[in-house]
Amino acid sequence: MPDGIGQINPARILVVDDAAEGRELLCRWLERRGYHPTASSSGAEALRLVDEGQFDLVLLDLAMPDLDGIEVLRRIRARHSSAELPVLIVTGRTGDEDVLNALLADANDFVTKPIDFPTLIQRIEVHLGRVRAEKALRRSEERFALAVAGSNDGIWDWDLEQREVWYSPRWGAQLGLSEEELGRDPATWFRRVHPEDLPRLKAALQASLDDPSRPFAVEHRVLHKDGSWRWMLARGRALARDGRTVRIAGSQTETTDRKLSDPVTGLPNRLIFREWLETAARAGRDFGLLLVNLDRFRAVNDTFGQHAGDELLARAAQKLEAAAGDADFVANLGADEFAVLADADSAVRLAERIAAAFQEPFTVDGEKLYAQASIGLALRRPEHGSGEEVLRDAQLALRRAKDEGGARIELSDPKSQADALRRLNLERELRRALDDGEITPWFQPIVRLEDGVVVGFEALARWPKPDGSMISPAEFIPVAEEAGLIDALDARILATACAEAARWPGRGSRLPYVAVNVSAKKFGDPGLLDLVDRVLAETGLDPRRLKVEITEGTIMRDPAAAERSVNELAFRQVGLAIDDFGTGYSSLAYLHRFRADTLKIDRSFVGALDKSDSGLAIVRAIIGLAASLKMRIVAEGIETRQQHRILEELGCVFGQGFLFGRPVPAAEAAAISDGGPLGSTLPRGPLPELMVP
Repeated sequence: MPDGIGQINPARILVVDDAAEGRELLCRWLERRGYHPTASSSGAEALRLVDEGQFDLVLLDLAMPDLDGIEVLRRIRARHSSAELPVLIVTGRTGDEDVLNALLADANDFVTKPIDFPTLIQRIEVHLGRVRAEKALRRSEERFALAVAGSNDGIWDWDLEQREVWYSPRWGAQLGLSEEELGRDPATWFRRVHPEDLPRLKAALQASLDDPSRPFAVEHRVLHKDGSWRWMLARGRALARDGRTVRIAGSQTETTDRKLSDPVTGLPNRLIFREWLETAARAGRDFGLLLVNLDRFRAVNDTFGQHAGDELLARAAQKLEAAAGDADFVANLGADEFAVLADADSAVRLAERIAAAFQEPFTVDGEKLYAQASIGLALRRPEHGSGEEVLRDAQLALRRAKDEGGARIELSDPKSQADALRRLNLERELRRALDDGEITPWFQPIVRLEDGVVVGFEALARWPKPDGSMISPAEFIPVAEEAGLIDALDARILATACAEAARWPGRGSRLPYVAVNVSAKKFGDPGLLDLVDRVLAETGLDPRRLKVEITEGTIMRDPAAAERSVNELAFRQVGLAIDDFGTGYSSLAYLHRFRADTLKIDRSFVGALDKSDSGLAIVRAIIGLAASLKMRIVAEGIETRQQHRILEELGCVFGQGFLFGRPVPAAEAAAISDGGPLGSTLPRGPLPELMVP
C-alpha cells in the first residue's frame, strides 16, 4: 500500500518541474494516491522549500531555465544525503550522459517521460521504504544506547561462539570496576561470584544453554572492588540458531537492600516467580503449575505465635523442595502459599507426592503440628496466551480444593475456566454497555385486578443484543454487583425510568406510577437520597409517582440505616414497596416500623396458588398482614386466569405478570399508559374445591 494511503502523516513529496501542466498533473495524481505533494516551478524555489520544510522524497526534472536539475541535485546533496532525502530524476532526455551525470551527482533513481505512473509509484515506495528502514534502525540503535545508559541495571551479552562477554559500563560500576578493568573475559564475572553461590549460578546458566526456552534467573553474591559482598539478581535469555545455543544475554540488578528471596523460607519470591512463569509461557513450553497452600496455618500462628508459624513455613519449604525434586522452579508467593513449575507430564504425580509428604506432621519447638496441603494444578494449554492465564486457572483450582475442605488436589477444569472467562468478558462488555447507554429500562404493567386498568409500571433493566435477543438480568446483575458497577446501573435505570414516566400521557388521576428496584448496597448509601432528589428535579416527575422497590434482605442487612432511608423517602412523598415478600428472613417486629406502602407477593407463592393448600394459605396470610398494616398488596408473576381469579377472591387488589403483559420498551409503555384495561375482567364462578376456605 502506498505510504500516504490511510496514514495519519502521509509522505511529503516535493515535485520540481517548470512545466505547469505536467507539474499539476503529477501533483493531482499523487494526491489521489494518498501522498502530500508540494509543487515548485524552479530550482531556486525548490532549494528554498527544501531548507524550510521536511520532505520525504523529491521528484526533480532535469530541464529547468534557472538552475538545471543536476545543479539543484548537487546543492540538495550538500544538505542531505541520499539516505536522508531520496531524489528521483524525472526527465524527458534519453541520452545516457544525462542519466549518468544525475547518478554521479547521487540521484537515487530516475524515471523517463512520459511517466508510467504505476512504475513511478513502485519506485517511490521502494525508496520511501528504505528511508523508513534506515530511520527505524537509527531509532532502535539510539533507543538501545539510551536504555543502556539510563538503566540502573547492568547489561551483559555473552557471545558463545566468540567466547567473550560484553559488559555495560553500569555492570562494571555495580562492582566498582572501570570500563578498562572489565575486558571481555567471562572470568571477570565468575571469579567474583561467592564460592557458595558459584555452582548454583553455573548450573542455572547451563540449564538455559541446554534449553533456551528455560528462563535464567539467579540471585547470588558478587565481590565488590571495595571488598564487600553485594547481592545481585542475574537474569537472561538464551538464543539458539540451527539447533545450537549461540548467545545468552541479560541484566544484573543489585538486590543487596531488597533481596528477592523470601526471608523466612529462602525461596524465590513472587516477583521472580512471575518472571519465570511468563518466560516459560512465552517460550511455548508445556508445563504444569502447582499452587500449594497450607491448611490450618493461621491456627498455628494464632495458637503458638509467629515464631512457630515462621518455623513451620521454613520446614514446609524444605519438605516442598525435597518432594519437588528436579522440578523447574519452587517459589514462595507470600505467607503459606507456594508455587511449583514442573514438566507437564510429571505434574500430576508431583502433586500427589507433595500431598503425601504433607500428610506427615512437622515438629516445631518440640510440638507435632499438622499442616496438610491443598493443591491447585493447571496445565498450560495451547490457548493460554500468557503465564497470567495459567496462574488464574491454578488459583481457581486451589480455591475449589479449599472450598471442598482442603487437604486435596484439584485440577483446573475447562468448565470452571470457561465460566470465569465468560464472567470477565461479560464484565468488560457490561462496562462498555453502561458507557454506551445500551442497558435501558423496560416496563411491565401493574394492573388493578378488578378491571385490568394500568395503575403503574415496574422498570426492569434490559440489555438487548444487536441480534434482538436479550442478555438475562439474572446473568449481568450479579456481575454488576461483583464488579462494583451496580451503583452506576441503579442510577441509570432510575434516571431513565423517571424521565420516561414524566412523559407518559395518562389522563388526570390515572397517571401511572413507576416502580424502580434499588440494590441493597445502594439503598444503604446516603447518596441514594441525593440521587433521587436530582433525578426528580431534572425530570420534573411528581415524587408521588415514583416507588422504590427493595427486598426483605435489604431491610435486614442494616435495619437502622434502612429505616432512616425509608423515612427520608416518605418525607419526599416517594413510595416504597417491599419486593419478593415472604422469601427472605425479615422479622415482623421490624415490618411495622417501616413506612412502606406496598407489599409484593413473590411469584413463587402465586405459582403455587392452584397447586396446593399451603400456597393458598401463605398468600392469604400475606394479604391479611398487608390489610392489617394498611398496605397496598401487589401479586407478582400472574400467568393464568385461574391465578387471577383466586387472588381477587382472596382480596388482592393489584397484580402484574405475563397474563397482563410482558416488559416492553418505553415507547410501548407510553402507549399502554393512556389505553384501556389490560386483559378482560374474568368470569365469576365458584373456586375449585381445593381452594374453598
